[in-house]
Amino acid sequence: RQVIQFEYRSVGNQDYKLKEFDSYHVLCQKGNWYILGFDHDKNDIRVYALSRIRNIKFMSDHFKFPEDFDIKKHVDLDFGIWNNPEPPEEYELLFISGMANHVSERHWHKDQKLIRQKDGSILLKFKSNQKEMIFSWVMGFGAAVTVKAPVELKRKIKEVCEKVMGKY
Repeated sequence: RQVIQFEYRSVGNQDYKLKEFDSYHVLCQKGNWYILGFDHDKNDIRVYALSRIRNIKFMSDHFKFPEDFDIKKHVDLDFGIWNNPEPPEEYELLFISGMANHVSERHWHKDQKLIRQKDGSILLKFKSNQKEMIFSWVMGFGAAVTVKAPVELKRKIKEVCEKVMGKY
């Protein structure tokens, strides 16, 4: 429970910034390691990739782990480690019949529900707070998936697809 100090380079920046941090959890997500905790400068819970940290120092200050801290309110390890304290949203994704076996043979989320449709397609339903990771994951299926919910994900996919089409 010692405060740590380190230099951190964000994904979109080559410059390192000095951070003071209370480390609550170390997480492994798809083979990559992260720390989740309280960032003193941001005055908020943050997640940092260990691969972009350098020059770690243990400070003399100690911190008290918050009694009310619940990691499930910040990350959903089935889909990602993005810190998002917003409540989980309901996702409904309709996969074409040609993807039905692929989708139904896999464990995507601990609370998933799979509903086979009359035309052979399959509806995958689950709740998560991992908007960014789910967006990227859904985009990887291309035209083989239709987002039924949430509306915000449908809007974002349409917006990105229009930008991509504009390049070609």
